[in-house]
Amino acid sequence: MLTLKSDSETTREIEVRRSRFIAYACRADSSDAAHRIVNSRRTRYPDARHHCSAYVISQEGMNPLLHSSDDGEPSGTAGPPILQVISHSGLSNLVVVVTRYFGGTLLGTGGLTRAYSDATAAVLDAAPKVSLVRQDIYQTEVSTDVAGKVEAELRAAGFHIDEVRWGALVDIKVVTNTPDELSSKLSSLLRDSVTVQKVGSREVEM
Repeated sequence: MLTLKSDSETTREIEVRRSRFIAYACRADSSDAAHRIVNSRRTRYPDARHHCSAYVISQEGMNPLLHSSDDGEPSGTAGPPILQVISHSGLSNLVVVVTRYFGGTLLGTGGLTRAYSDATAAVLDAAPKVSLVRQDIYQTEVSTDVAGKVEAELRAAGFHIDEVRWGALVDIKVVTNTPDELSSKLSSLLRDSVTVQKVGSREVEM
């Protein structure tokens, strides 16, 4: 799944006949998160006339959740154009909010549709994108005297460490779809056969 980088926030502004359209895009993995983001933009620009928005949220085993809001603009001139641009981009799990400051000149339905579409396209073009790939999580146990070295060497080899839990032995959880390579690397580091056990899976940004 193609989406926006989880820690990114992107803003772009266009002006059309003195009306300002401030487009904001960021990752949203649920409808609740998307609505919180829309509300945060209202707080950020309390004097703006409109905060139009749309989001697309993937749902496992179901059709994507789609939503748009004209927020007081003429019906169909803001939210649906934003949603259409998102849908055509192939992106999912994101929300776009376009805040409008009215410039005193009416744009008409066609002008509004173009403005909201252009603002959305501009912010999505600039936003950093990633692919979400589901990978398995494998766990191994190592002694405390070698745990630091093992963790460092695995990271250096390109493995993604999901968690390190210290105790009498150290549990190291690694996100990978190549468990044989992980076992081989661990055996080489520890000069002994090593057991790795699948304990779950998660989505990783690539």
